[in-house]
Amino acid sequence: MKSKTHSFICIEPYTHIEVVKDNILLYNQLTGFFYEESKKEVIDIVRRLNNDNKVTVAYLTENELNNKNIKDFISNLRKYYLGDLIQAEKMPIQVSPILKIENGYETKEEDQNILSNLLELSIYVNNYDANKYTTKFLHMNKQFCSNSSGESKNNLHFKDIVDLIQESKKGFLSKINILGGNIFEYIQYDELINYLNSLKQVKDYYLYYKDDIRTSKISMIESNSNSNIKLLIDFPIQEDKLIKVSKYFKEFRIALTAVFIIENEKDLKSADKLSVKYSFDSTQYNPYYNSSNLDFFKTHIFIDKEDIIGSKPTKNDLFTNQTINSHYFGKLIVSSNGDIYSNPNLPKIGIIKDSIYDIVFKSLRYKSSWMLLRQNIFPCNQCVYKLFCPPISNYEYNIGQNNLCTIKTFVN
Repeated sequence: MKSKTHSFICIEPYTHIEVVKDNILLYNQLTGFFYEESKKEVIDIVRRLNNDNKVTVAYLTENELNNKNIKDFISNLRKYYLGDLIQAEKMPIQVSPILKIENGYETKEEDQNILSNLLELSIYVNNYDANKYTTKFLHMNKQFCSNSSGESKNNLHFKDIVDLIQESKKGFLSKINILGGNIFEYIQYDELINYLNSLKQVKDYYLYYKDDIRTSKISMIESNSNSNIKLLIDFPIQEDKLIKVSKYFKEFRIALTAVFIIENEKDLKSADKLSVKYSFDSTQYNPYYNSSNLDFFKTHIFIDKEDIIGSKPTKNDLFTNQTINSHYFGKLIVSSNGDIYSNPNLPKIGIIKDSIYDIVFKSLRYKSSWMLLRQNIFPCNQCVYKLFCPPISNYEYNIGQNNLCTIKTFVN
C-alpha cells in the first residue's frame, strides 16, 4: 500500500525570519532580498515556522493549500529563493542557524578572560575652562569623540593613566584616544607622549584648531608610532588659524584627519570646500545636534527602508545586532576627573583607580550600553527591521528618541 504524502512549507536556512504582530519580514542573506508580508493567513503560517525550536518546516492543510494568499506566498518563496513547498511522508528536518553566546557574563569568574572585551580607551587628560569655550564643548563629547570643557579645571595623574593602560593591555586593547582640553597644556605632557610613543596601539590625539598649538609639543609625537591627529573644526571658520595649523602638521608629517563639526546645510557645504582646498590626509564629518537642527538630522542621519535594503547586511551583521551594541562595545571613556563611563550619556561605572577587570565586567553585565539592543527597547522592538538598523548611538540619547528613522511598521 502506497504511503500518503503530505505538503510541507520549508524555509531555507539562509533566510532570516522576523515576525511582529501584523507584519513579517523574510530576508535572503545570500541575495540581500527583503520580502515583507501582512496577510493574516501568511502570518499564521510564518509564526509556525518561527518557533523556539528553530524548526523552519510546517505542515499545510488542504484548505491552506487552496488559499490564494498562501498560494501567492509559496510562489514568492520560490521566486526569491526564500523557501519551497515539498511533498513528503514525514515532516522533513530543517533548522535555522542557532546563535550561541559562549559567555553571558551573568556571574564573574576568575578564569573568564574579561579583558579580552576591552578594545578602546578614550582618555581625557585635562579639560577646557567652561567660561572660555563655546557651550558646545560642554555637551559635544556626549555625541561623538571630541574635547570637553567643565566648571572645574582637571588634570589626570600621569601614573593613573599608565596604570590603567598597562592593565588594559592584558586584553586586546587596540586603540587609545587622547583628548582634553588643549592636550598641550597637560601638566605631564612630555612624560605622557614618551610613554605613548612606546606603545604599539593606535593613538589618536584630538586637537581643536583654535587652540594654542605649539610646534615643540607636536614634534614630540613620533610619526612612526601609530599616531594620528584628529583636528576638530567647527563653524564659522577662522581661516587664518586653520592655515597656520595645517602648515604645522605638513611640516612634521603627522597624519591629520580634519573632523568637521556639522550643524546645518551651510556647514556641510563649507566643509566640502575646505576639504578640497586643504587636501587633508582624511576628512570626517560629525553632525552635532544642538536642539534646534532636528530637520537637518532627519535629512542626513535618519534612515529609511531604502537605506536598509541597500546595505544588504550579512549573517554576521545580524548576529552582531542580536548580541552587542557595536557603537559602544569594548569602549571605555575616562573623564578628566577620573570617572569612567561605558556610555557618556549614562552614570559612571567606576573611577580610574578601580580594578579595570571589575569595570569591564560591569559593562558586560549591564544592558544599558555595550549590550544595548534595539530588540529590547520601544518602539524598535515592535518593528520587523530592528535587527537591520544600525545599533542605538549617542544621537538617540541626545535627540530623545530611539527610532531615528522613517520606518512606520512598528505597532503604536
